[in-house]
Amino acid sequence: MKGVVVSGFDAADSPDSAFERSIGVPLVEIYSPIRENWTGNVIAVAEFYEDATELMATLRRARLQSWMATIIATAVIGLALYGIVDSGSREIDRQRRALEQRFTDSQRMSEENLRLRGRVERASSRVSEITEAYLRRVSADLHDGPAQLIGLASLRLDALVSIGDEQQRKAEITALRRVLGDAIREIRVIGRGLSLPELADLPLDKVVRRAVVAHETRTGETIALDMSEGQRSASMAVKACLFRFLQEGLNNAYRHAPGATVAVRARWDAGTLQVEVENGAAREPPRNVDGGGMGLVGLKERIESLGGTFRFTPDGARGALLFAELDLTGDAGHA
Repeated sequence: MKGVVVSGFDAADSPDSAFERSIGVPLVEIYSPIRENWTGNVIAVAEFYEDATELMATLRRARLQSWMATIIATAVIGLALYGIVDSGSREIDRQRRALEQRFTDSQRMSEENLRLRGRVERASSRVSEITEAYLRRVSADLHDGPAQLIGLASLRLDALVSIGDEQQRKAEITALRRVLGDAIREIRVIGRGLSLPELADLPLDKVVRRAVVAHETRTGETIALDMSEGQRSASMAVKACLFRFLQEGLNNAYRHAPGATVAVRARWDAGTLQVEVENGAAREPPRNVDGGGMGLVGLKERIESLGGTFRFTPDGARGALLFAELDLTGDAGHA
């Protein structure tokens, strides 16, 4: 009656819908206003019905398609979200494992650093003690050797002034020269034990060769040498340590294993220097010779103060092996 067309599915459940119910098909109930021609006023309402079987089928298809589209879209979104979440979860697990591994590595490195720090501190302390002992030894050698000879020469020089006989004067001068020559020789022997040859510009292979040649020249022995091909640079601390190691090892073999075969092996691979001095069993009685070295204890402390490792394996029946390893990639190994 307000001029609006109204339509909808007929429920057909009211008492006045008995006829519609008897048809047995779904119906669309439509109410349409009827207007007066000259005024347009609503004067009546027309009620009529349309068969809605096809419309119901279309609506069911549309509803089914909507649900299928919704289900498919939901499934796709769900799978996408699952993939994203699963990928994120795997990435989180991977990063967690990596962090755990890094934490474990950090703990292990921290423990190793503490252990190495302790070794370096102990080695530094021992090096100081050995240096003091070495200085006292040098002082005693100078006092008991050259100083005594020079003192004797001084007394002979005072006596020379009062000698009038020419022959006696010449004999005294000859004796004085001999005493001074002995003093100079002792000073040179002591100096050889204190000083190093010029090593700053030498690669490792030439440092090894120089130490071996110097020992062969001094002792007349022949050393079997086996070392890596190619030149490799290192810091002065490593070169000095290498030279002292070979010097001490070769001197020990010369003193304690006379007549034995002696071999020097040196390798520098993957940033690591490995060197060893090996001698066979002695064929003669040990020599009572003072090599002027720092000794195995001092050598061990010197190597460990550079972060290296030292090993001495004595075997009276078959000889001995002196081994050292130094890292050429650390701060101590950089040239």
